[in-house]
Parts: sequence; structure tokens; C-alpha cells
Amino acid sequence: MERPHFPSLQPKMADQQWFHIDKPCDEESELTQLEKEHQNALTSISQKHSDLIPIGKTAAEDEDEEDDDDDDNDDDESDSNEDEDDELDADDMNYDQDSPMFH
Repeated sequence: MERPHFPSLQPKMADQQWFHIDKPCDEESELTQLEKEHQNALTSISQKHSDLIPIGKTAAEDEDEEDDDDDDNDDDESDSNEDEDDELDADDMNYDQDSPMFH
């Protein structure tokens, strides 16, 4: 039989040295470990320099803002009273056509 001019496209016998079987691994435990590492990285990023005061503020201003947040609820009642006073003042105004403003 004559040899063909082109190479054979049929696979050759498999040599076991070319095929290494992967070592058994537990993918769930690896994934859990990666998730823990990622969560720890996110936590460290969020806590890094969290104790620093922003530029333009002092430590006393930061504490005052926390106190102001507590006092905001008390201010709502006084604001509504001021609005009622403004409405009363507008009702008391006299808009006569005889006033010098309309001439």
C-alpha cells in the first residue's frame, strides 16, 4: 500500500504522560475562602482612615453636627409655628387701591 502525500488526521494512540489528571479539590471550600478574603478586603478598605477628619472641618465641628441631628426633631415644631405667624401677618396687610403704591 502506498503512503498518502498528506499527513493523517486520525488521532494517534494517547500517551499517558501527556494527560495529567487534576488533583481532586473541593471547589466549595476554595470559593468560601475566596469570599472571606474578599469580604475582609472590603472591610479593611471601609475602615481604613475612617478616624481621620475631613479637610475643612475640625473635631469639634464633627461632634456638633452629631448633636444637631438630635435637635432637628425639636425644630420641626417651632418651624410650623413660624409659618402660621407668617400667614397671619400676610392677612393683616391692607391692600387698598388708594395706597400710594398703586398710583
